[in-house]
Amino acid sequence: MVGSMNRAQQGYYLEEKKFSKDFEDLGLGVQPETEHYLLSTRITDKAAFNYVISHDKDVPSYVGGVFSVSLNEVESDASSNEMTMLAIICEANISGPTIPLLPTYQNGELACGEGTTDFSTIKSYY
Repeated sequence: MVGSMNRAQQGYYLEEKKFSKDFEDLGLGVQPETEHYLLSTRITDKAAFNYVISHDKDVPSYVGGVFSVSLNEVESDASSNEMTMLAIICEANISGPTIPLLPTYQNGELACGEGTTDFSTIKSYY
């Protein structure tokens, strides 16, 4: 689900030139809360963070991050006016209803927050 939320944020950004703060805008066709998970999103000017928080003490929670950055930050020979999206999914190391620390983007690198493990890192160019 975090991967779907990340991709939906990328699509929304391409159309609207901003990330969506409203879960419903992502058009995923699922409720923001289910029996097992709470789904939510939080944005900044340059990033969207998508949460899947477990209600079950035996299932981990997840956080995804989508970052809009200049392509020349990750490809040294790229034009500075080109943009790229970088996305990451992080899994909480401890199961249960915990809110994972946010992933970060610094100096061309994505990293999961403390207490989480990189589940998937994706680059997509536009």
